[in-house]
Amino acid sequence: MGLSLKLIARSSIVAASAVAMLPMGGTADTVTESAAPAQVTTDTPEYCKHLAWLYGLVQHASSDNDALARDGTAMCEQGRVRMGVRALRRALAGVHAQP
Repeated sequence: MGLSLKLIARSSIVAASAVAMLPMGGTADTVTESAAPAQVTTDTPEYCKHLAWLYGLVQHASSDNDALARDGTAMCEQGRVRMGVRALRRALAGVHAQP
């Protein structure tokens, strides 16, 4: 699937989600007036720390996951938050995929 098709598919899903959130008989204006502003939490240093904390709570035996978590934490500390979050998420996903 090309990039433009992915973007079209993604925008269609977002539009469908927005319609599903409308109250019965309501309009888009009704939703925006009462809805709190969206907050992006996935690219903050606090979220990085939260993911590192979560990783510390789980039992893990894979050195690959440990390395990903260490690298992710280091990236977050260096200000490369998005890359750090991605590495920490992959480490957590790897832990959950282990038998």
